[in-house]
Amino acid sequence: MKAVTALYNILSNNSALTAVVSTRINPLRIPEKSALPALAYQVVSNRGNMSKSSASKSDFTRVQVMIVAKTYASAIEVGDLVRNA
Repeated sequence: MKAVTALYNILSNNSALTAVVSTRINPLRIPEKSALPALAYQVVSNRGNMSKSSASKSDFTRVQVMIVAKTYASAIEVGDLVRNA
């Protein structure tokens, strides 16, 4: 799935985000006993881009990012970094 690969590349190559979460960017779930803060991502929906002239070459993909941190303030900070990545 290209969208998941693109999302991971965007997040893992953002220096401000990786300064806080390091490599703790995981598909689907955060491993038990993982250091915090950490995040997990998953595809919520994926549908083809409708086209009248030919087969779709792009999709509309909606993803969800879950952030787990020791404090609410830390989770908000990581959320802002994800949004700005």
